Amino acid sequence: MTNEPIGITIRLPRPLHKKLAGRAAAEGRSINQQVIKLLQEILNRQEGLDEIERQLRSATADSQRLAADAKRLLADIEVRLRRLEAKSEPRPRRKAVTVAEMAR
Repeated sequence: MTNEPIGITIRLPRPLHKKLAGRAAAEGRSINQQVIKLLQEILNRQEGLDEIERQLRSATADSQRLAADAKRLLADIEVRLRRLEAKSEPRPRRKAVTVAEMAR
């Protein structure tokens, strides 16, 4: 693809042409140069927005994975805590039984 200009013809509503001409004059450009500048800005902005959207989707997926991992880890910690609590609960002591009581 070369940078060789390609001629196109477009039809513009008069109010839009007037706005373009005014901006072009204010910035020292021809209408053609102004249209090219505006199109480049729009396309660059859209590419930037597309990249931001891609990054947001990726970050959302990452955060969802992290949230799921955190949920699993919390569940695992709760299970381990319950096991530790069950092991540390005092066991009921057996009542001492005398030999005489055993004979009964």
